[in-house]
Amino acid sequence: MASGDLFVPAGRAELVGARTVVVDLLGTDAHGGLASHRDALREINLFLADRPSACRSLAERLGGVAVPFVVESAHQQVTLSGLLGYLR
Repeated sequence: MASGDLFVPAGRAELVGARTVVVDLLGTDAHGGLASHRDALREINLFLADRPSACRSLAERLGGVAVPFVVESAHQQVTLSGLLGYLR
């Protein structure tokens, strides 16, 4: 998952029972660029080799939680305002 994915917020991209890794990728290309991003490719290779995820600093780990939370909150606001506008 990309932490700054505006199309599919990281909090909505989890699969029950799967190993979830958030890659620090922000901006308008976060969704389309995830599959070719070096950090995502590293995590995929670690998974295929049956190895644990790469170590990340505390700041990276906090960003991996905070940024998706902000994106998800904004996503919900946009969705709600669009729905309310449609119902009027």
